[in-house]
Amino acid sequence: ILCNIVKEANIPEIAGSTPTVVSTTPIYVNFGPADAGLESWNNANTQNTGSRYDMLTDSTGTATTVSIEFTVGFTHAATNGSSSSVWNMNDAISKSNFSSNEADPVLTISGLNPTASYTFQTFGSRSGDGNRETTYTYVGENSGSATINAASNTSEIATVTGITPTPQGTVVLTISKSANNTAGFSYINAMRIVASEGTSQPEVPEGVI
Repeated sequence: ILCNIVKEANIPEIAGSTPTVVSTTPIYVNFGPADAGLESWNNANTQNTGSRYDMLTDSTGTATTVSIEFTVGFTHAATNGSSSSVWNMNDAISKSNFSSNEADPVLTISGLNPTASYTFQTFGSRSGDGNRETTYTYVGENSGSATINAASNTSEIATVTGITPTPQGTVVLTISKSANNTAGFSYINAMRIVASEGTSQPEVPEGVI
């Protein structure tokens, strides 16, 4: 019965598969062990390889087809970031983070609209001195990257615009330590995803989620 409901509503049976439509409303994701406590934010609270978060909601609480999977996970989870009001986030979001001092973490973002162009913005923060520069590289049909210093960061955002997903609707994010990084860790606290093109997300029928 559930499969029939999904088919009739034109929603992918497997969350994260290629959608025909996508919301242009921003999607916000909180990364780290602390829960955001806000309905307008999604929570990714487990940093291990294979962790997956399906049918992310946009900032209005509407479910989308977008999913995030940790293809390569993080080594650490902590609440040692700096307070920030970027995107109206609270301390639970700005201080909560995932970090890695080993292999570069890789996140696969799927369920995107292959015909749309996306802007990906990433916030990383860890209270403390030193150079903690982190580079966020997004790869779909094209690619782009941006670098910020996460050390006691309260306002810097890594913004990458004009990224087109693959025909399968995926974009891969690699989080790496820049050549200037002396701390040996890369960080992610929060992410904003928004499509500059595309149509509205179809309504998710009651009982699907």
